[in-house]
Amino acid sequence: MELTLSEKEAAEFAGVNWSELAIVSHVDVLIAPQSGSVYVEGDEGGELHGAPVVRPAEGEKCARCWKVLPETGTRADAPGLCLRCADVVAEQEQQVVTAVQEGQ
Repeated sequence: MELTLSEKEAAEFAGVNWSELAIVSHVDVLIAPQSGSVYVEGDEGGELHGAPVVRPAEGEKCARCWKVLPETGTRADAPGLCLRCADVVAEQEQQVVTAVQEGQ
């Protein structure tokens, strides 16, 4: 997804994780320096920027989180998983092994 923001919008929403918010695999944020905003009070002047552009993501769909990412399936110990999910699953497996070894 490609999201164009004015400079004030970019500053106002700097901490937003757009890919999580929009439930998409990836967001490219573009800054349109001369554009105005309908979202930030006092920034109504100027030409409004365009709407978000959505395109199919490149890569494979992770079997765990369903995000489509180029990295999916690149770890031999976690086929079908993205790197983030592979790390989470490995950590969970380690916790289970530790619990079994400690008799829990």
